Amino acid sequence: MYLVVENTPGCLPESDGFLCSTFEEAVDVAKRLKAELRDQGYRVRGNIRRDLMYVAKGRGLDRVVEIVEVPF
Repeated sequence: MYLVVENTPGCLPESDGFLCSTFEEAVDVAKRLKAELRDQGYRVRGNIRRDLMYVAKGRGLDRVVEIVEVPF
């Protein structure tokens, strides 16, 4: 199981995240969140397959989209 989380570094998460049953599903969710951040004017960097994270800069507070493996 994998959890996809989007939040502002140093702050409590604003949402519960998205629980996915496969890594591929988690990557798809993370890519969708990445596209939404770009649409909002953020500059997004990172390789979700290598780093398990995107970092978005701009528009005030920075954002992070991260995939976390959840042991079940």
